[in-house]
Amino acid sequence: MLEPDARALLLDALRPPLGFQLNAAAGTTYSLDLVSLLTAPVAFAMFDRQRADGSSVADPVAMLQALREHSSRITLFHQAGQVTVPPIDQRLIVYLENAVYSVVPPVPTAIFHPKIWYLRFRDRETGATCYRFLCLSRNLTPDRSWDTLLRLDGTPGDEVRCPELAEFADALVNLAAPIRPLPEDRAATVRSLGADFARANWTLPEGFSSVRFWALGHDRQERWPFEGQIDRMLVISPFLTGNALGAITRKRRGSILVSRPEEIDRVGSKALAHLAERLVLASDANAAPTDLDAAEAPTASRTAENRLIGLHAKTYVADAGWYGRLWTGSANATDAAFHGNVEFLVELTGRKRDCGIDATIGDRTDRIGLRKIVEPYEARQEEERAKTPEEVIEERLDVLRRAIGGLHFEATCSRAVDGRWTVGLCGQPTATRLDPSERVGIDIQVWPATVGAGAGRTPEINGSLSTAFDLSDDGVTPFFGVSLTAGPLSVRFVVVAELLGAPEGRAERVLASILNDRASLIRFLLLLLGNLDEALDHFDEGATGAPGRGEWLTAFETGALLEPLVRAYARDPERLHDIERVLAEIARSGTGVKLLPAQWDEIWTPITAALADGGAG
Repeated sequence: MLEPDARALLLDALRPPLGFQLNAAAGTTYSLDLVSLLTAPVAFAMFDRQRADGSSVADPVAMLQALREHSSRITLFHQAGQVTVPPIDQRLIVYLENAVYSVVPPVPTAIFHPKIWYLRFRDRETGATCYRFLCLSRNLTPDRSWDTLLRLDGTPGDEVRCPELAEFADALVNLAAPIRPLPEDRAATVRSLGADFARANWTLPEGFSSVRFWALGHDRQERWPFEGQIDRMLVISPFLTGNALGAITRKRRGSILVSRPEEIDRVGSKALAHLAERLVLASDANAAPTDLDAAEAPTASRTAENRLIGLHAKTYVADAGWYGRLWTGSANATDAAFHGNVEFLVELTGRKRDCGIDATIGDRTDRIGLRKIVEPYEARQEEERAKTPEEVIEERLDVLRRAIGGLHFEATCSRAVDGRWTVGLCGQPTATRLDPSERVGIDIQVWPATVGAGAGRTPEINGSLSTAFDLSDDGVTPFFGVSLTAGPLSVRFVVVAELLGAPEGRAERVLASILNDRASLIRFLLLLLGNLDEALDHFDEGATGAPGRGEWLTAFETGALLEPLVRAYARDPERLHDIERVLAEIARSGTGVKLLPAQWDEIWTPITAALADGGAG
């Protein structure tokens, strides 16, 4: 029960069960870091590895293959205007162009804030299906905060038990449509995930006997999760409003709050007077080392610098007679969370002695559960604190950020006379137009994410937003950075455009640029063939007992690829067809053939001939 020492890693939760592979995934997040999203396919492909010291192995070849295999199976929805600007040298984001979709909530002043994953896995040999539902408090970003993750594993069922899961999946497709509609096949996949999950039989965590799903704000219908019997409440929330906190706790004495010091100060002691305790993370809790998953820090090592800092979990626990009730997910204890925002909570019920407030936080003397990491805190003033001038500016920037992020963008490419490309970017309004008063005193710059902010231009804005850029083949992208600056404050984010008339072969050139030597190409072929350990164990040349690049490469010059190729021909010919496609891609890029082992044709020619005759019999 929320034991601080029991750490769960996001990539572990994404990894398929043994013998299964990802069939389809749909996820949601408020803010999105594209580089963090790149690591999800690595987990789906089970390509993530760690060195002996615990540091992650950042293998671009493994990431390339994971993206090629899985990016078409992943759909990620995010709040419009909340994508962070990626590094300009991050070539692999080309594989995410069709996976990322912006969402504007039905209430324009609200935000899209859920953090969930629908995951469907299939056994490659038997076709058996299983499901996994993740409900988190964390975004898909590198932030290192105290968060929660709920994992539910399920199997196919015959009757609809949880219609909310199907309704929410349908809503995701519909909410994305005004900004950039999903292709029909991708939309059908997301809807099918929802339909399957609505009928699934879920295995509950130990100590719980029932589950209920609360999808909030996606259809303008207000729902209140905290109905029914509640004797007292434990509220864990980094952000607060006095009204929401009073409604959730019903102002019952004996309730407990865990929040951030600055939020308790802002709300004021008057709104918190009915609480038995007001707690914050202890100073030493923010200094506790933790194992970071690759989505948080792809190349970080386990050192004292890798710490969880700041509260970001959103969890509510109620004592209700003999029972305990727990809600966990994305919703803060704020008015907006329950009156407009799109949010998601999962409610679990069990015996109070197993999952009630005392079981979760412990009493004041035993220092178990969350008591290990919290300490009392009292607000510095009685009334709610007024907004500072800086906070007012931040709100203005955020309003404009969401307005620009909510435009429907198209990037139209045309070949220029010098062989370069002219890319015209135009953002058309969807639900609302850009209000001229919202941008008074705010400088706006736009640039292609592939060339950096130095190429930024001030767009023309007249209800819509438009500008144009002169780019090379490699510079063409649907990802555009935007900066908004008001005085000393600035925000940067990315918008995703529908790319029209783009130059062909952009993904092929990225593939060729990474497979630029023989060792990389051979490791890539091994990954395609399913020889995971053999391909990855030799990535880190400094690993103990691993041969150096020259020794290892020489082994393959002698034809050691023959066995995995023949095995794939007998068991899984589709892997060989994938190799055919890859070799064709890198051949079109002008490289690749010269990197193959000397005996390659002797091995590959008879295999391709057999495949042409109908494959393995």
